[in-house]
Amino acid sequence: MQTRSDSNIYAGFFVRFAAYLADSIIASILSLTLVSPLYAAKAAGMDFLGKNILFNFTIINIISYLLFVAYFVLLTYFGHSTPGKKIFRLEVITEDGSWNFINILYRETIGRFLSGLMNIGYLAIIVTEKKQGFHDKLCDTCVIYKGAVLSEDEILKKEAAEQRRKAAAEAAEMRRQNAMAMAAQNAAHMQNSNGAQPATAPIQNGNEAAAMQEQNVTVAPEAVQNQDAAEAGSDKVDSNESNSDEVNSDEKKD
Repeated sequence: MQTRSDSNIYAGFFVRFAAYLADSIIASILSLTLVSPLYAAKAAGMDFLGKNILFNFTIINIISYLLFVAYFVLLTYFGHSTPGKKIFRLEVITEDGSWNFINILYRETIGRFLSGLMNIGYLAIIVTEKKQGFHDKLCDTCVIYKGAVLSEDEILKKEAAEQRRKAAAEAAEMRRQNAMAMAAQNAAHMQNSNGAQPATAPIQNGNEAAAMQEQNVTVAPEAVQNQDAAEAGSDKVDSNESNSDEVNSDEKKD
């Protein structure tokens, strides 16, 4: 049983694609050979073999698909490889060393179906570190070059690159946390500033009101004094007018 090792050399997208093409041709030939008697029976008058029983699939279509899938499932489970993979010296392993039929069945059916959706799952082989597609990720499998291992220098370089990658990721995370902390401090400072301004406004308004009240109090006595002065002036004018009338009356008598 093969287990994951840091010295493994993982197979890339193009070599795996070439291996899959070779396996597809072989599986299609075998499947066609095995279902050829059904085609003969259909031609002999067994028309039910050509009728749709599941969506647009006939009995012959379903049996052909099952034979095609069985090719990959059985050969991968029992031999960790297929004829197409053996051409390129590839084999399938698991990351934790476990190996069971259900996992391989899931990988070769549902896993490949999900990877085949717009082929995004297969293109993931190009960008992932261990060159895994969606079906590999789901089942914790990898495809490696059988018997090929990295040299000691290559392993050290790989470990150094992995350490640099982790250090860069940690530094980026630290910068992100510092930026978030700074943003939180700025937000708190702005909130405190906005909260203090309304508190001082009523005080200023209260001071202005008090000053206006004091001014009104100061102006009121002045207005009273001016009113008294005006009344006094009016009394003097009246007194002068009465005196003038008296003088005029005396002159007329004379």
